[in-house]
Amino acid sequence: MQIAQVSSYCLGDASSIVSHAMISGDGELFGALVDGHPVLVRFDRNPVELPPEIMLDSYTAAALSSDGMYLALGTNEALKIVEIASRTIRIATVEAIHHLVWHADEPTLVVGHQQNKLSFWNSSAECEGKINLPVPRSQRNWRVVFDGDENRVFAVSSFPTPNWLCVSSSTQCACKLRLPDESFMHDLIAWQQGVLGVLSDHAMRFTLVPYTTELKPQLVEPMLLETDITALAASPDTRWIAAGTVEGELWILDAETLKIVTRRSLFLPHPIHTLATCAADYVVAGSEDGYLKFIELFT
Repeated sequence: MQIAQVSSYCLGDASSIVSHAMISGDGELFGALVDGHPVLVRFDRNPVELPPEIMLDSYTAAALSSDGMYLALGTNEALKIVEIASRTIRIATVEAIHHLVWHADEPTLVVGHQQNKLSFWNSSAECEGKINLPVPRSQRNWRVVFDGDENRVFAVSSFPTPNWLCVSSSTQCACKLRLPDESFMHDLIAWQQGVLGVLSDHAMRFTLVPYTTELKPQLVEPMLLETDITALAASPDTRWIAAGTVEGELWILDAETLKIVTRRSLFLPHPIHTLATCAADYVVAGSEDGYLKFIELFT
């Protein structure tokens, strides 16, 4: 994969934090949280008008369904699902939300809560399952990712260290792994028959580490990185991986070898805080300057 073109979309002012980047499967609709508020735009640069009452809150998480029909938003006390075409809002009272992700092919949403809990929802904001993860209650801020072809979910805690990595369905936790002492998992993506994580140690060495669905190390050798990785995303077909660095550089990696095939500076000197990808070979990236970058790739 190579970078064909980079376009810039101004979503805020020069000091706005752009987080939780999101993009529909066809790349026609994308956006992010800007200082905690949702902003969606279309490929033709026309903004999407969201219900005014949605803009009254600040959000801790956001996710756009692959078909572009639903926007999920999380706060410390509520889950909100917006049907974009009709602007209908469905609301459920929940425990504090840290992360949201939609299944790629089904209208199923998984919530990673701030405490050690996952919950599963449909597009009508109806809960379809909850699970308490069997790890120390001190583990907080769970990031979640769907297994590529299954309804399994991988979840990793954000603090304190050492972090815990779990594999779960909507009814039970299949297995768990206590990560090495004095290590921290910065990000996690579905990859081949398992997941790929960005792990740093006490010496701030960053490594891409692959795990199987049983949370065993995969046969691919872990890759020691040359700088800090601040965001990670994989193409839906897992052909390539996008990584963002602390220097604001975007890397595109071959998913088989984990080697960098192309790179481009996007936000120097700001770090890339968030990345999202879609099946149309597009990447969106956000930092802390109010802009969302739209990157078109080609083979």
